[in-house]
Formats: sequence, structure tokens, C-alpha cells
Amino acid sequence: MVPVTDPVECNYTECALEMLQANDWFSTRIHGNPWFDKPIFIFWELLIAYSIFGVNDFAARFFPAVTGVLSLGVTWWFARRLYNNKVAILSTMMLATCVGFWYLSKAIVTDMALFLFSSLELVLFYVAYHENKPKLYYLCYVFAGLAILTKGPVGFLLPGLVIVVYLIYLRRLKDFLKIKLLPGLVIVAAVCGTWYYFMYDRYGSDFIGIFLGTHNYIRATVSEHDANNTWWYYIMIFTASFFPWVFPFIHGCVKHYKEEAVKKLNPKTAFLLIWGLTVIIFYQLMASKYPTYTFPSMMPTAILAGYIMSKRNYHLEYLCSAMAGVFIILAVFVAPGIVSGYYSGAEISQSIKAVTTEDDLILAYDKYRCSETYYSQRTIYTLSHRASIEANRPEAMSWKALNVMPFYAYEDLPQDKPYYVIVDYEGYDRFENDPTFNKYQQEIVGQAVNARLVKILPVKKEETNE
Repeated sequence: MVPVTDPVECNYTECALEMLQANDWFSTRIHGNPWFDKPIFIFWELLIAYSIFGVNDFAARFFPAVTGVLSLGVTWWFARRLYNNKVAILSTMMLATCVGFWYLSKAIVTDMALFLFSSLELVLFYVAYHENKPKLYYLCYVFAGLAILTKGPVGFLLPGLVIVVYLIYLRRLKDFLKIKLLPGLVIVAAVCGTWYYFMYDRYGSDFIGIFLGTHNYIRATVSEHDANNTWWYYIMIFTASFFPWVFPFIHGCVKHYKEEAVKKLNPKTAFLLIWGLTVIIFYQLMASKYPTYTFPSMMPTAILAGYIMSKRNYHLEYLCSAMAGVFIILAVFVAPGIVSGYYSGAEISQSIKAVTTEDDLILAYDKYRCSETYYSQRTIYTLSHRASIEANRPEAMSWKALNVMPFYAYEDLPQDKPYYVIVDYEGYDRFENDPTFNKYQQEIVGQAVNARLVKILPVKKEETNE
């Protein structure tokens, strides 16, 4: 099984573990501090899995796989309803065997659950609207509430934007009044309101300022990673996520629309295109960009691809089967080794547990290390200078709100007792030449593929030589 990775997955698993240990299924926390990064749903997934299977890698990855399978079922059902069984099978197979879906159906992040709930909102809207089944609108709002519990307001606002754009395209915007909005908002509030009210009641303006302010407004208006904020970023992400089907899909689109001389899109194709493009354009306009944000565009893309390529002899059934085999080999034989070696602290955590106690001081050199905290269940402090720690204390409406990990100042390092430092291999030369540590006697007490655990003794090297 693939171990939990840094720097993202471990935040969710550690938070859920601390909630489990505190027997508190409502208040999100990490490193002993309140944590308002994401709503509660992913933590409920983890808590349920931990309660059933124990705290292990299988449990951590169980619900992403479950929601992935359910998402494939929704894809098949909707594509079959729109077109036919052949299109449904092709669409489902291509979605299941594209790189983005393969990764996120195993990743301990919020995106697969959001994919499922937001897709159900739009699928059920389409069926309710075009098949005159108004009761399905109520079910749309149930999934909207679950989407808000998964990722926040975007789980409701973005599918709503898709619906508005689609009705504008049909020149039936007045039909927006028919989608049971007022009772629907009551349903949304009933599904997600309890948790939001609980968090506001317990934490007040801190929760509003950090969750809505930092993790929603600031993400939309201030880039967290400037290198990603380019016009071509999501073009690259789309190509990588829908690989290997992106190229035959583009080729099939060109051939289809040339041969059929399409002048106006039918409602089915228009809905799928508007769905996919609205998601991508919406996130392109946001300041902060992440590889997984536009993943909800993959379902309409896969259905469109299935429809267009079902008309051509691409032998996709065989290609999809081959890709499934490749992904099984990667998941079982390749990914665990790569992740253990480069992206997880699971291996070095065995040494941490073996040679340290809960009272020992353990420091992380040069980087935040949460997977080691999760696996070793030791407090691991991120080293920084005192002035930097003070200047970057968490506050609302700022990226500083992310700094909830425990810090330890270089100026406060003990002079009279041993302590431990976790050092990446890539940063070990820098550590060896760091005057803060190289004047003291050191002992390597643990090694892994990607890190060393170094014990710093309170004895200067010159004293030992004398």
C-alpha cells in the first residue's frame, strides 16, 4: 500500500488522527491547534475508515477509492442516459484510465469526493430539467450541501454557475425560477449548516476569517504559488490529466465537426461543453492555481470523448484495457517504492519511534515534516529563526494562516541535553556545514532512503578531542 505523502496528504491524516484521539468528530485540529483549511467531510471519511480498519494506509486511502468507483458509476449512468450503452462504456473506461482519475482515486485529498458530489448536482439537474422530473432538484441540493461540506462554497457556486450559463445558452434563463431554489437553500442549510454553525459557535470570527477569508477569498485573489499563475497552466494540466486520451479526443473532435458540419450544438453536447469549459475558465480566473482544481471537468470531457470516438474505429476497448494493466502495475509495484523513497516519512518514522521518547526534542531541518509526525506520533518542530516565527504567526486574511505547525527557534536550541534533527539527504551537505550544528558531536541514529535522523549531543567537538 502506498504510504501517506508530504506535504498535503499527511495534513488530512494527522488531523483526523488527532480528532479520533480526542473523540471529537466535529472540531478540526492539527498539531494541537484548530485547523480551518477544509470542511469536515474528508475528516469524517478518515474517521469512519480508521474506526473500521484501524489507523493504517489502507484505511486512509479507502474512501477515495470508494468515491472513485461511485463516480465511474455516475459517469456510466449519465452517458447511457444521454446517448447509449456503447458511449457509456467507452466514457467510463476512458475516465477510469486517464492519469488524473488514476491519481485522485487513490489520493487522500478532497477532490474525488467533490468530483462525485458536484457531478451529481449537474447530472441530476440535467435529468430533472430535460425529463421534467422536478423532484430530482431536491436531490441536487442534497449533493450541493455535501459538496459544501467537502470543499466550501465553491461546491455550490460553481455548479450553479454552470447551470446559469447553460440556461443563458438555451435562452431560457427564466427557467432558473423553476429549479426550486428557495426550498433547495433550506435543504443545503440542513445538510451542511450544523457543522458550519458548530465551528462558528466554538471559534467565532477566527473560523470565519481564516476559513472564508484565507482559504476562500485570499485563494481567489492572491496567488499562493506565483509560478502557477500563467494563462497556459490549465491547458498543461488538462493535457496531463486526460492523458493518454487527450490526443485521440482532440483528433476525433476535429474529424467529427469537419465531417458533420455542425452549425449548432444540440443540448446534450452544449451542456457537456459548458460544464467542462466553465470549470476550467472559472479556475483560470482565480489567482491561486492547483493541479487538481479543474478535475471536475473530467466527467463531461470523458462523456464527450466517448460519444465522439464511439463513431470511429479507434479500438479503445483494447487500449483502455492495456492502460488499466499499466496503472495496476504502477499502483502495486512502482508507486509504493517511489513514494517511500521521496515523498513520505513513513520509513524514517520507524527510527524515530525506536530511538526517541515523547519527551525528546525532535526538529525538522529545512522543511515542514508532517508525515513523520503522523507515523511516529511524536511532536516534530520546524526549525526557524525567532524573528521569522514572530513575523509569520497565523492570522486571518493572510497566507500566514497556514503556519499552524509547531516551530522551534534556532536561538532556543538546548545547550545541556541531546536532541534530534531530521535531515533530507538532499540537504545533508548544508546541514553538515551549518555552524549551528557542526560544532557539536553528532550521531546518525536512523537512516531511510530519503532522510537521516541525527542525534546532537551537548558536547563540542574540540572538547571531545581534548
